[in-house]
Amino acid sequence: MRCLVKVLSTKLICVSDLLELFLFADDDLDAMYLSDKKDGNHREDHEELELLLESFSKQVEEIVNEAETIEVCCYLSLAWAHRTSVSFRETYNRRKKLLN
Repeated sequence: MRCLVKVLSTKLICVSDLLELFLFADDDLDAMYLSDKKDGNHREDHEELELLLESFSKQVEEIVNEAETIEVCCYLSLAWAHRTSVSFRETYNRRKKLLN
């Protein structure tokens, strides 16, 4: 599970980086206005699209943070389970020796 969360987090960071690139590339922003492009119009004002991309970028960032939190929780849970298992085996072995 931890590996899947790490992969998801990595991919989301890539998406976030791409969104950041789009926000600084006016040609790419122009190309996103498909109706205007089809009609041969050129847009200078990208404010609406920039707001949408920034909003999406914030959502991706929040998901990345949640994925990282889940990854840490998984790690801590696995570490706790391992410590408990080791402790249980040690206690079991001590008691087994006492019976012999």
